[in-house]
Order: sequence, then structure tokens, then C-alpha cells
Amino acid sequence: MEREQIYTDICTEVEKLLPPEYRNAELSLQNVVKANGYMYKGLTILPESNESKQISPCINLDKLLEKREGIMSEQPAGSYTLDIYNTAREVLDIWQENMINNPFSKEQIGQFMEYGYAKEHLTIRPFDPDMHRDVLPQDQSMMLTAGDFSGIFYVADTMPGSSGSEQYSIKVTPQLMQMWGVDMETMKQDTLENMAKDARLFSMMDMIPFTISEVQGFEQTEPKDLLAGAEGNSLTEPMYVLTNQGKCGGAGVMFSHAVLEQVSELAGGDYYVLPSSVHELIIVPAAQSPARAEELQEMVRQVNQTAVAEDEILSDKVHRYDSGSHALVNAIDRDLSHGAVDMEMPGMQQHTAR
Repeated sequence: MEREQIYTDICTEVEKLLPPEYRNAELSLQNVVKANGYMYKGLTILPESNESKQISPCINLDKLLEKREGIMSEQPAGSYTLDIYNTAREVLDIWQENMINNPFSKEQIGQFMEYGYAKEHLTIRPFDPDMHRDVLPQDQSMMLTAGDFSGIFYVADTMPGSSGSEQYSIKVTPQLMQMWGVDMETMKQDTLENMAKDARLFSMMDMIPFTISEVQGFEQTEPKDLLAGAEGNSLTEPMYVLTNQGKCGGAGVMFSHAVLEQVSELAGGDYYVLPSSVHELIIVPAAQSPARAEELQEMVRQVNQTAVAEDEILSDKVHRYDSGSHALVNAIDRDLSHGAVDMEMPGMQQHTAR
């Protein structure tokens, strides 16, 4: 079955399932590209009478179809019809939860039009331009770089009623900056200040049980942030997690030189940066790692292929913070230039937050 036909069939089924008062709603399919370059087919449902000017969620159909792999293959007509119905039912449940039970209006998102409010929510979404060149902005000044990674400016906030893991965001454009009445340098500095204030560094040994408890719905005290009151702290364990307070889109903290330098002080010099996902980075102090960069990169590649959702993959590329040049550099290139010696890599624990 052609994928486009599946999308169309889901739309048709959703229309049938809409409550009577929303039967005249406008349904539209669109290709959506996330900041990390991941593209998906999104479905929006906008009521005919939208007096409250609510923002309709764009529902990721590809994500829902992942659990129904058989829908793409030859199967009995009845099975296909049931898969379409169940997917449409999920779409409607998501839409009702966000549009009816927990509405979000244009007035709320309109706060981002005022720079006084928006500046507190400026952030950077990283991506690997070698994987997703189509994400590169036409105006290169609207982008930052850190090693091989690039970052795009966004304003983002937590969705009303969510725990912090769901966000809505708006990409910063020259037109939006003109509306704000701010220049690029001011916006950049405000963003980097936010990234530095929001950064959190946790021990992997503390983070694993915390993440498991969080997934299982148990309350647990958040692990100690090693960046807070860092005096006296040092990185003596094999791995650490660098993210932000909400642990959502936290890999963007790599663009804060202040954060990278603070981690270097705690590590006593160089450290590796493993792109665990768009939400977090894994920090491996060089003094604690007998592994070469290419071995660490192979570990990241395997985890990305087996344990990270496609829309949350950042890259396979491992970087190293060079404390001498105070810069984030491609770790393999750096090893090659320094004539790294082959070493045997011990067992290392793989981790991804999502």
C-alpha cells in the first residue's frame, strides 16, 4: 500500500469519527520538518467555527504508524481497515486531549510577539548539517555552530498542562526579530544566557535510576546538578549527562561556551561529547576514557539505530572539548591529528533518556 494513500485513508476515517459539532472541521496533511531535520507527515484538524482562535496540534502520523508495520504490506482487507480505524481513533484522542480538554489559544502564543516575554524562552535547537542540509537557514547569520553541529534559534515554552516534556515552539526569523525590535547580537547574547542558566550536569550513575523511576511514574528527588555550586566538584566517574532543566531539547546547551568551559574545569581538562539525542549529551572525561573516539562513535551509532526514536536522533558524531584551544572539535579528526594509539575498549553502559 502506498504511504500517501494510507495518510488519505486515515484522514477519511478521522472525518467519520469526529463528534457531530466538529463534522465541518478542516483537515489538512502537511510535511513537517523538525529542527534536527527529521521530517514527518502531520495532520491538523481545525474547527469551522474557531472563535477562541485555538492552535490546533499537528499530529505526527508517521509516529502512530510505527506500531503498525503490517499496514505497509499485503494483508487482508479487514486487517487494513482495522489498522486505519485504530490509527484514526488515536489521532482523534490526541486532538481532543489538546484541542478540547486542554485548549491552547493564539493569545497564549501571541506572548512570543513581545520580546520582553520571548527573551526568557529563547533557545537553540541543534542539528547535524551533514545529515540534514535542507534545515540550513537561507540567512546564515541566523545560525550558530559548535564543532560539526549547527543550531537554529527558537522560542519555546512548555505546553499547558504537560509535565515539561512537551513543548510548542516558533523558529526565530529576521521578520520576527524586526517585530521584536532587536538586533542579532542582542538576541544571540540573550539566548546564550538562557542556555547557561538552564544547563544541568548529572552523574550517569544518579541519572539512570531517576529516569527509570520517572518512566514508571514514581516520584524521586532529582539528581544533584554538578554545575550548581560547582566548587569542590570533580568528574571522576566514566559518564555524565549534560542537558537542560526540563530535559527536553537539552543538547542545545553545547552552544554555550560558558557551559563547555565549566564542564572542562570539573573534568580537569578535555572531555568527549556524545550526542545521545536532541535532549541530552553524554560527557566522558578524557582522563576516565581508555576508548578512542572511533570506538565511542560506533557506540553512539549503535544506540541511535536501536534505542533512540528517529525524530530524536541528533547525530552519530562524537566531539571532544579541547581545553587548550577552548573549542569543541570533531573527536575522530582530533585523534587522527594527534596519532591516537589503538586501545581495547571495556564494556560501557549505553544510555538514552527516551
